[in-house]
Parts: sequence; C-alpha cells; structure tokens
Amino acid sequence: MTVDPARTELTLPNDPRLMQAVGAVVAQAAGRAGLAESAREGFAEAAIEACRNRFSAIRNGRDATTRLQVSVVSFPDRIEVAIENIGGTTPPEDVDALRKIRQHAAVNHVAHEAHEGRVRTTLIKYFRGETSGRLN
Repeated sequence: MTVDPARTELTLPNDPRLMQAVGAVVAQAAGRAGLAESAREGFAEAAIEACRNRFSAIRNGRDATTRLQVSVVSFPDRIEVAIENIGGTTPPEDVDALRKIRQHAAVNHVAHEAHEGRVRTTLIKYFRGETSGRLN
C-alpha cells in the first residue's frame, strides 16, 4: 500500500463529448481504491454532471476559449475531483446545480470557491471503512 497520492489530470476543451473520459478516470480511481461498483459509478456520474454544469455555464457566456482542468487525486482515505475553469471568462455560479451535486448520494462533500477569475469545484468521496481494498 502506498500513502502517496495518485493524480490524474485532464484538460478538456468546451466539447461535451469528452465527458465520458472524466467518468472513466474517476471510476478507475475509485476502483483502485476498492469502492463498490455502485459507489464508483455514482461518483463518476456526479463528476460528469459537475463538468456538464460548468460547460453549460461557459456556453451561456458564449466563451469558446475556456477549458476545464479536471484533477482526480486518490488519497489513502478519499478521492477528490477538482474541476476548474482555465482561460476565458469566469462562468457564473449555478446555485441549483451546486445544490444537486451536494445532494448526490455518492458525494460526501463539495467545496466551491472562486479566486482571481477561476472557479473550482471539488467533489470528495471518503472511503475509510467502506472498502476492502486500498490503493496499490
């Protein structure tokens, strides 16, 4: 078992067809951590939904230059998915979309912050005590 975090980063252009890549990376990280299939699928679904919401907000602002930086980091007790806009304009906060993500059964915590023209939403899934496996 390693205690060093494992990190995967994706930079996505404003193309909703790439959302399945986010889901695959999140599900793979959750699988490595030993989460049950339903938890893996649910957390991946929540990450895809959060990315779609951000792209929707970007499109409403008609900004084709903004990309999303998605980081999936596996720690010994949790997985964090950080979604941040890079370039272009800052999308407006969608309060209803954030509320929906926070209420998603597969997500334990959502942090949302805006700083210097960037907006970051971080989804966290804790799994200590939930799994039989650990990161390899």
